[in-house]
Amino acid sequence: MKTFDKKFWLSLVPIIILILLAGFTPYLFTRKEILGFCFSETGQIGDTIGGIFGPMIAIIAAILTYMAFWVQYKANIQLRDDIRIDRFETKFYEMLKLHRQNLSEIELDEMTGKKAIEAMFNELYYGFMIVKECLDGTYPLETRVFDRNLTKPEYKNDEKYLDLAFNVFFFGKQYFNRDHKNYNFIFDYNREFILKLFRVFHNISENNEFRRIHFSSLEPIVPKHKLFIGQSSNLGNYFRLLYQTVKHIDEMKQENITELDKYNYVKTLRAQLSNHEQLLLYYNSLSKMGEAWIKNNYIQKYKLIKNIPLPLADFGINPEEKFKKEILSYKEKGQKFFEMQ
Repeated sequence: MKTFDKKFWLSLVPIIILILLAGFTPYLFTRKEILGFCFSETGQIGDTIGGIFGPMIAIIAAILTYMAFWVQYKANIQLRDDIRIDRFETKFYEMLKLHRQNLSEIELDEMTGKKAIEAMFNELYYGFMIVKECLDGTYPLETRVFDRNLTKPEYKNDEKYLDLAFNVFFFGKQYFNRDHKNYNFIFDYNREFILKLFRVFHNISENNEFRRIHFSSLEPIVPKHKLFIGQSSNLGNYFRLLYQTVKHIDEMKQENITELDKYNYVKTLRAQLSNHEQLLLYYNSLSKMGEAWIKNNYIQKYKLIKNIPLPLADFGINPEEKFKKEILSYKEKGQKFFEMQ
């Protein structure tokens, strides 16, 4: 931050103008006659000049005092800004520490941390394929659910399939086994349809024979851990803290913190995320629960999923299709939106 910046020089202009005017007055007063007054006598001229330059010296002293005041003023602003940045960074690094702690506390059967995250991603993929098989395939759920009393909506949409699958993955079958009167806060679907679909997930989780009979084509991708028990206890706090950390950076209003600085802070956060964490973050952002990631432009602005392994994100909505505009925009700048483009 410059001490004598544009604001300082602008504030100094009126003072300089006054000094110039004061310096010009001796010349005027040494003329033979001005406005009926005559200053031709030497004593009068000396007195005039002394009377004029005395105040000028005082004015110069005042300017120096003003400059000293300005330097102190700018130093106080710099100190305030430094304290604000220190507080910001202290909170940021504390949140990074909490993120690593949250990750280490994630447990799934005997797996923890990043291994558990990888297993969760495989479960989400399996859940999506079950939804797709039920609604877009040959599984007999089609005839049992959509009878004449139920109007079949337009389900041939991978985005809706993914929203269903993510909610099963996140909340688990035990949540949907309860007699909830209203599912509209999560789904836009017919309630009877939701209950029947989740009964299928319950049978898959509890009955291996049921799974092998009705979903034999999906057997090679069945995860090894207990299925559809719900990951909200593991991932709820994880995603909330991750979101609040990015929000903390994005909303930092400080003259010395540029957009590039914000990007670098988020880049530090992104470096903590494994490939499968970025995959789960992407699919979370496509669900209704995580839509704020895209709505607030966090993923696009900070390239939060830059290192996502694109070959593994081959279900639901393709990331390259979802962020097609952003890919083209960054390409024009000579940058990549995805590392694996």
